[in-house]
Parts: sequence; C-alpha cells; structure tokens
Amino acid sequence: MAKLGDVIMAWGKQEKRAGLEKGSKRFDYGVNFPVAYTAAGWGVDRLSLAGLDGWKGWAGASGSMLQWHDELNITFAYTTVLPYGRVGKPRAERLMKELVRQAGGWVR
Repeated sequence: MAKLGDVIMAWGKQEKRAGLEKGSKRFDYGVNFPVAYTAAGWGVDRLSLAGLDGWKGWAGASGSMLQWHDELNITFAYTTVLPYGRVGKPRAERLMKELVRQAGGWVR
C-alpha cells in the first residue's frame, strides 16, 4: 500500500495534476465532521484534528490507512489485523506522528 501511495504522490507532483488538488471542505456525514476531498476522492487533512496536517489519502473503517504527504515526501500505510469500528484511528495516528518526527517534521 505504501508503494501505491508513492506512485500516486509522484504522479500528482509531475504536472500538478488537477485530480489531486484540495477541494472545498464540506460536512461528511459518514465520518461526522467536515472534510476536503480531491477530485479523485482522496481526503485532505482528514487527520488534522490529531495534529497531522498536510496528509492526503484515506482510512478504512477497520483502522487501515493509506496517506501521503507532499511536503515531507513520505507515504504511510497501515493495515490492521484487529478491526474496530471508530472514526479515530489511534494506532495509525500514533505511528504516523512518529514517522513525521523521524522525517524531521513537527507534530503537536
């Protein structure tokens, strides 16, 4: 999944493809908070409430996640073996924050 994220991120950077640009933020009744989407349907800054700004991608209901960060030039993928039904993704968020720290970024 992380390799797929790398390919999508590189494809989007090639010519600033319109399909991966951030759209306007609208209320998403599935996750119960406002989310911006790209024209291709990827969420943008969906994890900003957790202090993870600048990420594009999506997360599944069971906790799996595929996200990439254009500025940091990194991709994050996480697949869980213990599904749970919640909007927050505490395991993946914790791992993403450590990835950002290791990449030299700042996380609140």
